[in-house]
Amino acid sequence: MKLPDAILDHRNAFVGTSGSGKTYAAKSAVETLLERRWRVCVVDPMGVWWGLRSNAAGTGEGYDVTIFGGEHGDLPLTEAAAPIIAEAIATGHFSCIVDLSGLPSGKSRRRFMKDFAETLYQKNREPLHLVLDEADLWAPQKPIEDIAALLGARIDEIVRRGRVKGFIPWLLSQRPAVIHKDVLSQVDALVAFKLTSSQDRDALGAWIEGQADRAEQKRIYAKLPTLPQGDCIVWSPGDGILQDYRFPRARTFDSSRTPKRGERIAQPTAWSKPDLDVLRAKMATVEKTAAENDPKALKARIRELEQQAGRQGFDQAAMDAAWQCGYRTGVEEVCRHVKTRVAEYIIAPLNDARGSLQLLENNLVGFPGAAGFSPPAGVAQPVERRPSTSEVAGSIPAARSIEIAKPAEHIAGPAAMPKAERQFLTALAQRGPLPRNKIAIFAGYSVKSRHVDNTLAALRSNGWAEGSADRIEITAAGRKALGSYEPLPTGADLRRYWLGQLDKASASFLQALIDVYPRSLTRDQIADRTNYSPTSRHVDNTLAVLRGFDLVHGGRDAIKASEDLF
Repeated sequence: MKLPDAILDHRNAFVGTSGSGKTYAAKSAVETLLERRWRVCVVDPMGVWWGLRSNAAGTGEGYDVTIFGGEHGDLPLTEAAAPIIAEAIATGHFSCIVDLSGLPSGKSRRRFMKDFAETLYQKNREPLHLVLDEADLWAPQKPIEDIAALLGARIDEIVRRGRVKGFIPWLLSQRPAVIHKDVLSQVDALVAFKLTSSQDRDALGAWIEGQADRAEQKRIYAKLPTLPQGDCIVWSPGDGILQDYRFPRARTFDSSRTPKRGERIAQPTAWSKPDLDVLRAKMATVEKTAAENDPKALKARIRELEQQAGRQGFDQAAMDAAWQCGYRTGVEEVCRHVKTRVAEYIIAPLNDARGSLQLLENNLVGFPGAAGFSPPAGVAQPVERRPSTSEVAGSIPAARSIEIAKPAEHIAGPAAMPKAERQFLTALAQRGPLPRNKIAIFAGYSVKSRHVDNTLAALRSNGWAEGSADRIEITAAGRKALGSYEPLPTGADLRRYWLGQLDKASASFLQALIDVYPRSLTRDQIADRTNYSPTSRHVDNTLAVLRGFDLVHGGRDAIKASEDLF
């Protein structure tokens, strides 16, 4: 019988030992997708899917599937071509096989897949069935190198969050025990063939336990080691499907069959012939654009121009003027950085302290013994005028004006509260529950500021918020005290807010990471994109500032903008 229509658009896992029939069954299901002209991309590391191009007997045409690479490829496949092929697939309307069997090593296949998966994730926007054969190669439980870890993280993102970009992943593996558990746990339906290893059966345990009672689990566990070739259990809990299945014979050539001793498998004599002219033109355009923006080529051009300038001589006066301009710019940036910290760590807490004192005085009105209350001697009365920058920062020259937090304007009643407390409660009401650092980002405060902890302590003390630093939520009393509120910025507005708060270097670094999100950049790539020297300590200092605000994450080889900004 065919794979039920109900689960064709699910995230499916086909698991079973070598020779159990999983690849043949998956091919039979893929034929149904191709029959309906749905887009399919098969990632084939073993070179066994090309049979889709010919009928079962090998005497007639199969499906118009373009093959990249391998012995039967229509178009060549190299490591360097990974982003070009991925963009052509993501933006085209055709089905294909990405045959990696011709690449020289497992490491070269992982390098190809890293660039391929990143570009595909970034560019794809329409439904695409992404069939990952030998899925444990692309999302291993224990990555053996950095490139494997980065690739696994991208595949994890495609499986977990890719639906909004059109991805419908199908995972095939002989060894579910070596697929990363975070990826395997996300599948919607399981197609399980013979599994003899207890480790592989146990790898399905967490998924099975969440869907069945113990008796059902024992029945399935007992059945998996003895399933005949081609028989399987199809389980889709969301659709109420738990049945024994045997897939129909494939309509196309069985190119994945293992030859028997002494047997020579005949090759097909007839093939389908997809129209490649449009695809070749599209790939040529993509390749040209990529070449024009290739960082290595651009650097080579810069070196060439520098050498030409050296041969022609240079204007010493112009060089001196440029040096002076850079010096002045650096001084202005330092001053701006100092003024920002003054505003954040001195002026804002002082303003909130004045507001808290006023709130305390207002709340004491009507309490027994409150008559005649006045602040203790030596405590300044709250004032409505905020101090100017020059009053606090002395004669620091202004590089760019900054906003100093105003004292909260208080009114009588439960809604009166300082600005920071209102901002934090708004973040919790709008997005909560939230951890401490996300509250700070959404409310526009530095996560390193002690002012964040003081504000949260005040909210807890008033009974307006509760919970630990990892999960803080607004209480019913907090919602009542907050009343109606103006929503905080999200998405593009939140990004614009933070870009406007940061100094020039920090803002340019963050913008570079925003431009490529959800991809990451290395430290040196960020420096290149923002015209800073990769050897400058200023690059590391600027990245430290951004990490301090929790606006970027990751080490020097994979730095990424925070997902909270999107």
